[in-house]
Amino acid sequence: MISPQAALRLILKNSSPLPSVRRPLHKALGLVLARNIASPSDYPLYDVSAMDGYGLKTPEIRGASASQPVFLKVLGSQKAGDPPAPPLKAGECRRVMTGGVIPSGADAVLERERVAEKKGP
Repeated sequence: MISPQAALRLILKNSSPLPSVRRPLHKALGLVLARNIASPSDYPLYDVSAMDGYGLKTPEIRGASASQPVFLKVLGSQKAGDPPAPPLKAGECRRVMTGGVIPSGADAVLERERVAEKKGP
Protein backbone atom coordinates (compact mmCIF):
# COMPACT_ATOMS: atom_id res chain seq x y z
CA MET A 1 0.00 0.00 0.00
CA ILE A 2 1.22 3.56 -0.74
CA SER A 3 0.47 6.82 1.01
CA PRO A 4 -2.17 9.26 -0.31
CA GLN A 5 0.63 11.73 -1.14
CA ALA A 6 2.51 9.11 -3.20
CA ALA A 7 -0.72 8.17 -4.98
CA LEU A 8 -1.36 11.83 -5.83
CA ARG A 9 2.18 12.18 -7.23
CA LEU A 10 1.62 9.13 -9.44
CA ILE A 11 -1.72 10.44 -10.69
CA LEU A 12 -0.31 13.89 -11.50
CA LYS A 13 2.77 12.37 -13.20
CA ASN A 14 0.67 10.10 -15.42
CA SER A 15 -2.22 12.40 -16.32
CA SER A 16 -2.78 15.73 -18.02
CA PRO A 17 -5.68 18.18 -18.13
CA LEU A 18 -8.27 17.72 -20.83
CA PRO A 19 -8.42 20.41 -23.50
CA SER A 20 -11.01 23.13 -22.98
CA VAL A 21 -14.22 23.02 -25.01
CA ARG A 22 -16.91 25.59 -25.76
CA ARG A 23 -20.45 24.66 -24.77
CA PRO A 24 -23.69 26.62 -24.56
CA LEU A 25 -24.60 27.25 -20.93
CA HIS A 26 -27.56 24.86 -21.06
CA LYS A 27 -25.16 22.04 -22.06
CA ALA A 28 -22.46 22.82 -19.49
CA LEU A 29 -23.89 20.83 -16.58
CA GLY A 30 -21.06 18.91 -14.89
CA LEU A 31 -18.28 20.91 -16.54
CA VAL A 32 -15.91 23.37 -14.87
CA LEU A 33 -14.64 26.69 -16.15
CA ALA A 34 -11.32 26.61 -17.97
CA ARG A 35 -10.62 30.21 -16.91
CA ASN A 36 -12.01 32.86 -14.62
CA ILE A 37 -14.81 35.06 -15.87
CA ALA A 38 -15.79 38.46 -14.52
CA SER A 39 -19.01 40.40 -14.69
CA PRO A 40 -18.84 43.98 -15.95
CA SER A 41 -21.12 44.99 -13.05
CA ASP A 42 -22.12 43.79 -9.60
CA TYR A 43 -25.33 41.85 -9.30
CA PRO A 44 -27.35 42.21 -7.28
CA LEU A 45 -26.76 45.93 -7.36
CA TYR A 46 -27.26 46.22 -3.58
CA ASP A 47 -26.70 44.13 -0.48
CA VAL A 48 -29.85 42.04 -0.09
CA SER A 49 -31.20 40.06 2.83
CA ALA A 50 -31.00 36.27 2.89
CA MET A 51 -33.96 36.07 5.29
CA ASP A 52 -37.05 37.87 6.55
CA GLY A 53 -36.17 40.15 9.41
CA TYR A 54 -35.42 43.70 10.47
CA GLY A 55 -32.56 45.79 9.13
CA LEU A 56 -31.06 47.67 12.08
CA LYS A 57 -27.93 49.04 13.72
CA THR A 58 -26.53 46.46 16.13
CA PRO A 59 -25.10 48.96 18.66
CA GLU A 60 -28.70 50.06 19.30
CA ILE A 61 -29.82 46.59 20.39
CA ARG A 62 -26.74 45.54 22.33
CA GLY A 63 -27.84 44.03 25.64
CA ALA A 64 -31.48 43.61 24.58
CA SER A 65 -33.35 40.66 26.07
CA ALA A 66 -36.90 39.55 26.87
CA SER A 67 -36.61 41.20 30.29
CA GLN A 68 -34.88 44.32 28.92
CA PRO A 69 -36.37 44.96 25.47
CA VAL A 70 -35.18 47.66 23.11
CA PHE A 71 -37.79 49.55 21.11
CA LEU A 72 -37.09 50.81 17.59
CA LYS A 73 -39.41 52.64 15.24
CA VAL A 74 -40.34 50.38 12.29
CA LEU A 75 -40.30 52.45 9.09
CA GLY A 76 -42.12 49.98 6.86
CA SER A 77 -41.04 47.06 4.70
CA GLN A 78 -38.40 46.45 2.05
CA LYS A 79 -39.50 43.66 -0.34
CA ALA A 80 -37.46 42.00 -3.07
CA GLY A 81 -37.48 44.30 -6.09
CA ASP A 82 -38.23 47.48 -4.12
CA PRO A 83 -35.82 50.36 -4.75
CA PRO A 84 -33.53 51.35 -1.87
CA ALA A 85 -35.26 53.37 0.85
CA PRO A 86 -33.83 56.38 2.70
CA PRO A 87 -31.07 55.62 5.23
CA LEU A 88 -31.95 54.63 8.78
CA LYS A 89 -31.63 57.23 11.51
CA ALA A 90 -30.98 56.56 15.19
CA GLY A 91 -33.72 54.46 16.80
CA GLU A 92 -35.14 53.26 13.48
CA CYS A 93 -35.33 49.90 11.71
CA ARG A 94 -37.04 48.55 8.62
CA ARG A 95 -38.70 45.18 7.94
CA VAL A 96 -36.73 43.41 5.23
CA MET A 97 -38.08 40.47 3.26
CA THR A 98 -35.84 37.81 1.72
CA GLY A 99 -34.17 39.41 -1.30
CA GLY A 100 -35.03 42.94 -0.16
CA VAL A 101 -32.37 45.66 -0.11
CA ILE A 102 -30.77 45.97 3.32
CA PRO A 103 -31.39 49.55 4.47
CA SER A 104 -28.53 52.00 4.25
CA GLY A 105 -27.09 52.47 7.72
CA ALA A 106 -28.08 48.97 8.86
CA ASP A 107 -25.25 46.62 9.74
CA ALA A 108 -27.38 43.53 10.36
CA VAL A 109 -30.69 41.84 9.68
CA LEU A 110 -32.23 40.36 12.82
CA GLU A 111 -34.42 37.30 12.08
CA ARG A 112 -38.12 38.09 12.41
CA GLU A 113 -38.51 35.09 14.76
CA ARG A 114 -36.35 36.93 17.31
CA VAL A 115 -38.46 40.10 17.29
CA ALA A 116 -41.81 40.97 18.85
CA GLU A 117 -43.59 43.97 17.39
CA LYS A 118 -45.54 46.19 19.74
CA LYS A 119 -48.45 48.05 18.13
CA GLY A 120 -49.53 51.50 19.20
CA PRO A 121 -47.91 54.14 21.43
